[in-house]
Amino acid sequence: MIDGSGKVLMPGLINAHMHFYSTFARGLTKAKPSRNFLEILNNLWWRLDKKLGHADTYYSAIIPLIDAIRKGTTTIIDHHASPFAIEDL
Repeated sequence: MIDGSGKVLMPGLINAHMHFYSTFARGLTKAKPSRNFLEILNNLWWRLDKKLGHADTYYSAIIPLIDAIRKGTTTIIDHHASPFAIEDL
């Protein structure tokens, strides 16, 4: 039992759209200037997606997971894309 007298009990936060692997893109710039979202995808995100392997995806998730726990997030939906991480596909 925890005495919650004088406290506020709230449900955990939910992050319904996350990309753990974007942790590796913090501080990076695009390869070339982009005029719209499609060019940002082509110049940064899809290039990164194609380079990710198993260890990359594991380690890129550690930092945002620790951050989520510290800030009270209990549920995360990760939108992951690394088409070349699984061989023979």
